[in-house]
Amino acid sequence: MDKTLTIDLTAPIEHNGNRYDRIVVREPTMGELIAAQKKPVAEQGIYLIAAAANIHPVVVEKLPVSKFRQAQVFVESFLADGQTAG
Repeated sequence: MDKTLTIDLTAPIEHNGNRYDRIVVREPTMGELIAAQKKPVAEQGIYLIAAAANIHPVVVEKLPVSKFRQAQVFVESFLADGQTAG
């Protein structure tokens, strides 16, 4: 299993003076998973992806749904069966 996923964005996302043309998502840590699970269920995936990509959650919120799903499927591939990331 690959340890990182690079997602190229068709349109750049800007946030806080930073421009994102791609995001690189890595395997999340247990601490990141625990922290994300303390968020409301609807936001858990956003916070876990943001932590695993070292980006602000607002950047994740601005991703097209198809790009968010790519990141979500990748992150969930590291979780135990039946466990989800929002």
